[in-house]
Amino acid sequence: MKRIIVTLVLVVGIAAALAAFDGMGERNGWQGRKNQKMMNQEMQHHGMGNPMGMLCENLDLTDAQKDKIDELKIAHDKKMIQLHADEKILQVDKKTAMMDQDFAKVKKLTDKIYDRKKDIALAKIDHHEDVWNELTPEQQEEAKEMRMMGHQNRKMQNKKMEHCKEDK
Repeated sequence: MKRIIVTLVLVVGIAAALAAFDGMGERNGWQGRKNQKMMNQEMQHHGMGNPMGMLCENLDLTDAQKDKIDELKIAHDKKMIQLHADEKILQVDKKTAMMDQDFAKVKKLTDKIYDRKKDIALAKIDHHEDVWNELTPEQQEEAKEMRMMGHQNRKMQNKKMEHCKEDK
């Protein structure tokens, strides 16, 4: 009788733990990524997903500066689409090579994938630099101040969030 009760308690405990993990998976797994993606899209819609775009909205840009920055953004977006597409194609090729157990090819493709990731990172830096160079020194100084204020605001928000977590 004692063994049956202990076994029953263990089974109920394990079932409760699995149910808890299942709920966490929904929040942090696919559903969490879906919600994060939706939030990012909403932020970009309101100009908050692109820090440089937000800065440009608050700076007194000339029409020529706005046109040039728009051209830079379009060219950058096209380049990023191509680089990301190339990376995804390489990922598919890598999966195929892995299924074929062609490990030498997998290694070469892995190198190419990371080269593409590096290209993406450098393209982002280049774009930021190109936009930055379109600003006057006064606008650059104002942008630096706005960026510092943004960092301070995020620090304050993070502290508020930490207090909320402690209250629970």
